[in-house]
Amino acid sequence: MFNIVAGSYNKLIIVSIKYMARKKETDYSVSSVRLPDRVWKILRNLASEGYRNMNNQILKIFEDWLVERGLIENSERTKID
Repeated sequence: MFNIVAGSYNKLIIVSIKYMARKKETDYSVSSVRLPDRVWKILRNLASEGYRNMNNQILKIFEDWLVERGLIENSERTKID
């Protein structure tokens, strides 16, 4: 967010820049995955049908798999905005 104050001679002076970050509830690991094109297209279609972005769709699939195998509880799923 920029706080801007008008100075003399119609010049603008930037007083301060404030960055507001959301407080994270969960730590994330950043990684990449190589997938065949046909799998990626299927995931993209599933994501759009469920009104999710790709990251949330992949997270849902992984968490479904972990819940089915009893490795995490349903209540331990990531809370997504």
